Amino acid sequence: MRVDLIKYQKDLSQVSEIDFARLAMAIDAEGSICIGKRDRISRASERRDGSEKVFRSYTLYVSVCNTDPRLVNWCKERFGGSVRFLKPGPKRLNKKILLQWIIASVMAEDVLINCLPFFIIKKEKADLALAFRRTFIRGSALVGTGHVIRPEVLQEREEIRNNLLNLPDNVVEIKEVA
Repeated sequence: MRVDLIKYQKDLSQVSEIDFARLAMAIDAEGSICIGKRDRISRASERRDGSEKVFRSYTLYVSVCNTDPRLVNWCKERFGGSVRFLKPGPKRLNKKILLQWIIASVMAEDVLINCLPFFIIKKEKADLALAFRRTFIRGSALVGTGHVIRPEVLQEREEIRNNLLNLPDNVVEIKEVA
């Protein structure tokens, strides 16, 4: 199955430096940079030998969440991606509907490259995310091609993902202000 990403993509060459700085601040304050992992087990009926096999995939995601639709719509208009509604869960004290702007893979990589000089809080996460994307060869892996990835590349992706998960956003020592 090939996913048509054209409708979600934007030409970033027309985006101003100030808009990338604004987006970096939105990601720093209201966003996240994460690597998703998905394991899919093939059914025995899908394989000629009748065995099952696990297919692992990793995807880079960048998102910004807010209760005000103006921010996420601004992100979508300038940088592509999509916007979705997140219903309040039982752990959230704020019962407002949360909106999430999200981009993935190559689009997320392109945005991070352009936002990198402007990050204050999430620069280390962006660096790890870009190291993760360097394990991909642009244009080589189409969705659903059965593309075989070398075990050492999968291991490197898993290590980067774990490092990203273990890197806190708020490692700041607060000192008394005189």
